Amino acid sequence: MERINHQELAQASKSRELSTTFPPLPQSSEEAIRLLLKMGAPQWTIRVLQMAQDKRHDLAPHTLRLWTEKLKGVPDWLVCNALTSGRWTLFPSVDDVLIRIEEIREQ
Repeated sequence: MERINHQELAQASKSRELSTTFPPLPQSSEEAIRLLLKMGAPQWTIRVLQMAQDKRHDLAPHTLRLWTEKLKGVPDWLVCNALTSGRWTLFPSVDDVLIRIEEIREQ
């Protein structure tokens, strides 16, 4: 079970924007996934957390907000397709995923 960095957690809890928009961050990826499912978050957010966990990649607290902003307007199924069809040796950036989405759209 991967733990979220405590320094990042402390910084995130001090952020007024985060505390008014999101509940407190969970301690593990599994808890974060359960919370996202409960909140009705898009399926791609859960896949991103699972990929991060599988690749042993720590996500900064603002990462999902950045991904959400950049992927606004892209259908959930398309983001999930891009995440699962890409050959990601390392954890992808949101820009890598956007490139893969455009490749899928062009097919």
